[in-house]
Amino acid sequence: MSGVGFGTRAGLHRLGTASVEPRITISAPAISEEALPGSTVGALSVSGGTGSYTFAIANGGDPDAKFTLAGANLNTGGTFDFETATFHEVTLEADNGSDPIVSRTLLISVTNVFEHPDLGNLSLVASIAPDSI
Repeated sequence: MSGVGFGTRAGLHRLGTASVEPRITISAPAISEEALPGSTVGALSVSGGTGSYTFAIANGGDPDAKFTLAGANLNTGGTFDFETATFHEVTLEADNGSDPIVSRTLLISVTNVFEHPDLGNLSLVASIAPDSI
């Protein structure tokens, strides 16, 4: 069956070979709500692609203005609050200079951190029931 192929939207492929469309991936799609601006969320890569990719945040791809890029690292560009939003979206593009640009929207989860209540203004009032005296 050498030379026999079939059509796909990506073109003609030989039987027995798998075609994997390039996809942007991130090493850790979550960030603590205590992360400081500039903290690394995760390392970006392109699976199924060829060559070396450069990454960019798509135009309008960071509606909450929470992220920046440093090479292949997605970093925080703002502060996070789990009680306000449990995830944020960011749309990234990856370009290797020869193939079509790869685009993907990632959901970055915000992990909750227990905030201790402020007990500085706590006043204790003791009361004794009259019939217990």
